[in-house]
Amino acid sequence: MSASTSAKRASWWQSMGRAGIGNLHHHTISILGMAVVNIGDLAIECLDEAEWNFSWASIDA
Repeated sequence: MSASTSAKRASWWQSMGRAGIGNLHHHTISILGMAVVNIGDLAIECLDEAEWNFSWASIDA
């Protein structure tokens, strides 16, 4: 996982904490939000990896 992805996640959690999320309704929203963030991270990581592989393939060619 890239450092910027981790930093984004940390700041996301800090903003959630500042919003004072404590009740179940908001807790559910934060879990759903985190799932979306994780899926987004995964997509970013896959794209980064694909780009990395592509760049190596072009160097080898």
